[in-house]
Amino acid sequence: MSTSKMVTLRSSDGGYFDAEEVVALQPLTIKHTIEDNCADNGIPSPNVTSNTWAKVLAHCKKHVDDIPKKDDGSCRYDQGKYTSGDSKTSPDGASFDVEEVVSL
Repeated sequence: MSTSKMVTLRSSDGGYFDAEEVVALQPLTIKHTIEDNCADNGIPSPNVTSNTWAKVLAHCKKHVDDIPKKDDGSCRYDQGKYTSGDSKTSPDGASFDVEEVVSL
């Protein structure tokens, strides 16, 4: 059984996602919210649908162990494969501030 701290993310369409903190820390926007101690009641994402969150979190979880760290400790990705397919919200991944997602 995992003892990792969990973070709740709320999507724009009412979805809730519980993710391990190590996974949720990958998008810098979420990382900053957690570091500012503003994640106690869940983190709202008014521009991100459940479909998009599901894909982003699956990607982050898949790559959590093989992400090399930058000098400042933040995550850096190799060129992976992520496509949102959701043109209404975060079509380029910019609101996630996940380097790999934004660069695609």
